[in-house]
Amino acid sequence: MTIPPLEWRPSRRAVVQLSLVAPLLHRPRQERKVETGADGEPHLVDPPGEPSPERKRRIEELAIALAEGKTTANEILTDPASNELRPYPAFRELIAKYAPVGRAVMTPKDELGVALLATVRVVDRAGKPYADARVYAYQTSAKGWYAAEAPHVSGNSSDTRFARLFTHGITDADGRCELVTVHPAGYPRSDLPSHIHLGLEGRAGDERWTEIRFEDCPRMTLAVREESLRSGFVVVPVETLESGGLRCTAEFELPLQRN
Repeated sequence: MTIPPLEWRPSRRAVVQLSLVAPLLHRPRQERKVETGADGEPHLVDPPGEPSPERKRRIEELAIALAEGKTTANEILTDPASNELRPYPAFRELIAKYAPVGRAVMTPKDELGVALLATVRVVDRAGKPYADARVYAYQTSAKGWYAAEAPHVSGNSSDTRFARLFTHGITDADGRCELVTVHPAGYPRSDLPSHIHLGLEGRAGDERWTEIRFEDCPRMTLAVREESLRSGFVVVPVETLESGGLRCTAEFELPLQRN
């Protein structure tokens, strides 16, 4: 191959062709590949790539607004426009940094499903309220999907890291943090009951990964209930409110006393 001399310049046609191809070469991955099963239904979606310049700019603007006290993590997560930002680590780190005390929103205001107020109460081994514990919560949607495109995100612990419906909160003086969400559904093609995942982190490195599971789930058989309790999960009754929404309360010891 002959190397062009230093004074070589591309032709007009080459410049036009390059201008059409270059954006494709440098554009961050926006469309996440969805894997389907033999039934043609979505099973897995790729983890998110880098955000587009426009989405990156929006995340940066939210960071400034949060730092200046012009908005809150709850207001951001209530906004349906947050849906397309939720998978990105930079966005999720912002929500964690500005985690609210006592009440944390998980779902945008237009989320489909039955409204659920799930109260997480954290206590110490003496049964006293555990204030200032950090709560990370994530769950499926009302159709059992973690992502907008598929039930699960491919890769190691990807549902944990990229679930669309998530929040961070901090327990108040009574050890409580209310989660504003919708009742999740169990995974498609699975016998696992509906649940909300929780990561609890307290003082001196106290940590616990657990779940809220629901008595009203059709998959909550006696055998599943016993297995849930053996695993350290909490199975809760669900109360129907006059408004048509649901409410439940789950109490967790931190750190968990091992027998």
